[in-house]
Amino acid sequence: MLASFAGVTGGCDESSSDGASVDLRTQKKNAPALNGSSLNGSSLNGFSLNGFTVNGFTVNGFTVNGFTVNGFTVNGSLLSGLVWVEGNPQPIAGDELIGAKMVMENGEKTFILTFDDIRLDAQNPAGDVYLYDVSVYDTENEVMVPLCQYNGDAVPAILMVNHWDMETGDRIDDSSVVTFACRGGAIAKCVDWGYRPWATATECDPELGTCSEISLIDHHQACTRMVRADYCGDGVPHTVNGTLVDVYDRLSPSIQSQATANHPEWGVEAEWGPDGALCAGTSLRLQHLDELGISYEYPSCLDELQDQPDCGSFPASRGARTGNSYCGAFGTDPKSCG
Repeated sequence: MLASFAGVTGGCDESSSDGASVDLRTQKKNAPALNGSSLNGSSLNGFSLNGFTVNGFTVNGFTVNGFTVNGFTVNGSLLSGLVWVEGNPQPIAGDELIGAKMVMENGEKTFILTFDDIRLDAQNPAGDVYLYDVSVYDTENEVMVPLCQYNGDAVPAILMVNHWDMETGDRIDDSSVVTFACRGGAIAKCVDWGYRPWATATECDPELGTCSEISLIDHHQACTRMVRADYCGDGVPHTVNGTLVDVYDRLSPSIQSQATANHPEWGVEAEWGPDGALCAGTSLRLQHLDELGISYEYPSCLDELQDQPDCGSFPASRGARTGNSYCGAFGTDPKSCG
């Protein structure tokens, strides 16, 4: 199936059955990648820099090497702050925060977050994606656990400005709030695929013959809808873990390029925007759910989406000029995805 963002994306709705691993899209050259229904795994969504609230928990201390850290800022995915040494403020950022501890309380429970490792993602060609290994100590149960887990394994997080409604999937724009986006969930996965919401890209309008620089923030949000097959933009996913996706966009140059154009068994699923699908084709991931015998709620918007003509052509009428449409496709043979 194809999927779209503030550009165009693509994907297929077939699980990989041969046991071969599928790499995340960290290069411009596209290849099918594993898809899933998780928005953000097990994570702390909504860490307020101004007031220090994490879903009802208050941060009552952030220290590194005995020094108090304050004045937090996040630039892209890089966390920085200030420590006071002999009365003088000194900036601290990135791996200098390794070992830092954050104490959170809500009056009943106390958690201690420890930054075990902070590093640049060596596989991301942009060179501005930082990974955070964070563990959490529950003082009540006296147990240390990873902040982020995916399929039972500890995974790093990507620190990002803004937070997401875990029920609706909506991005909540608030520059004073950040989210630990867990690897494996859609929020982090779309960063891994190159749609970094803090970055910009060039988008060209072939009808007008003009190009402009746009933010990738809507591309990233549209990607989260596409990854989870959230057709109606209501937070309800219609996919399963292990689904292969082929993502592409209409940026110049494209971040992801279509890999399945010469595979007739892959058909267009949808174009996507930050609020869900903009149109839908006939090759839907719902077919995969039917084949697996998985029950689901039929998307209330789907009939209207399928009434839109020429899905996958990215006409200006569906918002391509404003950088918030993507495209997607569905394949029937997982071996053809590679």
